[in-house]
Amino acid sequence: MESSKTMKQLFEHTFNSEDGSYKLYFTEYFHKAYNYPFVMNEIYNYRQMKNYMKRFDKSSIFVDIGANSGLSAVPIACLGYKVIAFEPVDVNCEALKKACETNNVSIDVRQCALSNRNEISKICVPYAEDNTSLNEAVAVSNLQNKDFSMQDVELCTFDSCVNIADFEKIKFVKIDVQGFEYPVLLGMNSFLEQTKNCSILIEWDDKHTSSAGFSLNDIHNFLTSKGFTQQSWDQGDRLYAK
Repeated sequence: MESSKTMKQLFEHTFNSEDGSYKLYFTEYFHKAYNYPFVMNEIYNYRQMKNYMKRFDKSSIFVDIGANSGLSAVPIACLGYKVIAFEPVDVNCEALKKACETNNVSIDVRQCALSNRNEISKICVPYAEDNTSLNEAVAVSNLQNKDFSMQDVELCTFDSCVNIADFEKIKFVKIDVQGFEYPVLLGMNSFLEQTKNCSILIEWDDKHTSSAGFSLNDIHNFLTSKGFTQQSWDQGDRLYAK
């Protein structure tokens, strides 16, 4: 384990889509994961998310919780929607901001981790930054290299850091936070009760969720208690709508 804020090199990749091309930036891990293609077609599940957002008018807001380097946030911002992106990892926030500049779009990047409480904590950041977690076991799961660095992070609740005036404009929320989806939802209690038309896409991973000390049943029961119903979705994630 190490503690370091040395910024990693970012590699530019161009993604082609039916709506035009856009550029994203990745660390070496993801750059290698894509086998070095600097120009590639838009990834299916992110295209699916973008097409779902097209149901709503351009005054609508897309919220990306666990935004990583902007795989979903950037293409949706390129369509002209307002995007709020929550991302705690330093290098991912740098990649997001660089993508905004290159693509000439505006994204409200909030460098914090959403939870059910407001405090300063630490996160475990492995070489594969998308595995970043508040839990060490989750952060290094499925990785051959078990090294990670510790980074200070601000934990905050959705309800405390999103303007209540924007609640009715938020039409789609993506949550991918490596097993800590349930605390994020608990911190959204006021929003979940007040919203009348919103869809929430949640990473549905029993291994990560149970390792973090929660259960997928907790998530399902909490959302249905707020009036959400499960919807069909092609990928392994779970979609709920109200």
